[in-house]
Amino acid sequence: MNKRINSFTLHILAMIFMVSDHLWNIFFPNQVWLYIIGRLAFPIFAFMIVEGFFRTKNRKKYLIRIFIFAIISEIPFNLFSSLAIRGVIMLFYPYNNVLWTFLIALCGLSLLEKIEKSKKLNKIIKFVGKIIINFISIMMAYLIKSDYLGYGVITVFIFYFFREKNYILSLNITVKTVNNIQQHTKRAFSARSSEKKEPAIAPIIKKIISP
Repeated sequence: MNKRINSFTLHILAMIFMVSDHLWNIFFPNQVWLYIIGRLAFPIFAFMIVEGFFRTKNRKKYLIRIFIFAIISEIPFNLFSSLAIRGVIMLFYPYNNVLWTFLIALCGLSLLEKIEKSKKLNKIIKFVGKIIINFISIMMAYLIKSDYLGYGVITVFIFYFFREKNYILSLNITVKTVNNIQQHTKRAFSARSSEKKEPAIAPIIKKIISP
């Protein structure tokens, strides 16, 4: 009997964790446990992005799909992020959704593989080229302010470099989850009052129901 977690199960778990994080962010800011559970979503999605990179039959189409969904998701992301963090609805918010982070990482992976497979480059040039690609990819995430920033790109790269080494993947999920909690807690909670807090959507509801 195969007891390993399959792709479908991982997708379901990641979506549950993601919904948990969004529920905390929008509706239940006092329920910190929702936030902590939600931190598990990103490492799982990062793992699946790398698996998709290896398993897809057409990487170009794979990148195009991620790009299209990043564009489609941006407006809803802006609306909910601005509402959750600033308490107002903004169509253009100076922070981009996580799919842009994944797209940057995937482009970086494509370049890394081209360098690795090149027969014209020696080992030293390949090594230097890989460092440059890693650095540019991480800086790009910071430049466009995509969700999880450079930490997100690094997570994808870790899953790529240590693919099929289960103990490393498990360790990475644990370490990155703890790191994400530390990195995002200060940013997330600094935008909210330390006293009694109402859901970010509450002011909008009050305006709708008020006479």
